[in-house]
Amino acid sequence: MIVLQDRESIVVKPLVHHNIYMPPFSVTHVVKTDGGGLKTDWFPSPELDELTLHIPYSRLEQLRNQAEAR
Repeated sequence: MIVLQDRESIVVKPLVHHNIYMPPFSVTHVVKTDGGGLKTDWFPSPELDELTLHIPYSRLEQLRNQAEAR
């Protein structure tokens, strides 16, 4: 898991599954490339959903606080 701080960014390559949790009032800027000629740029990942959908916001806050303390 990666915890991004204010003004940090991330690049996700095509065909790499990822979930992004954004707390209330978050702002995101997305720049999409041609995706290597793919017709769609989103693919479901039941495996990733199974690993992440159950994580409550309070746990994500704990992880963020731990990352900030480092």
